[in-house]
Amino acid sequence: MEVVMLVLKVMAMVIVVMVVIVMEVVIVVLKVMAMVIGVVVIVMMGKMVMVVVVMMMMMIMMMKMVMVIVMVMVVMIKVIVVVIMMVMEVMVVKGAMVVVMEVVRGHSCGDGGNVGVGACDDGYASGNGGDGGGYLSWLWWWW
Repeated sequence: MEVVMLVLKVMAMVIVVMVVIVMEVVIVVLKVMAMVIGVVVIVMMGKMVMVVVVMMMMMIMMMKMVMVIVMVMVVMIKVIVVVIMMVMEVMVVKGAMVVVMEVVRGHSCGDGGNVGVGACDDGYASGNGGDGGGYLSWLWWWW
């Protein structure tokens, strides 16, 4: 369930990032179109100095758009790396919990391993077929 929620959160973040990218591109395209219309009007009026200024502004806008796209790509890569690390962390923690539960539930018959039910008798230190047992068995006998 936790993994499903994590995947849904990641999908929501990716959708938000994609919407932001589309909005930035649309805004830049509208600005470029406005500048092109301005250039046409200025050329028709015959003011060549203004054309150079507008062309420089267009170049600056294009550089700005490239910078925004690169920043968004870096953020997306960071999000993907963080998500992968979180998923790996969840998997490692769950794996460790499974190992701990197997060790705790296992029967310690002298070797501390999980050898299953019935592999040894009751684990008492002496009498009725016990094998000496592990620490847990000895503690149970002493208690």
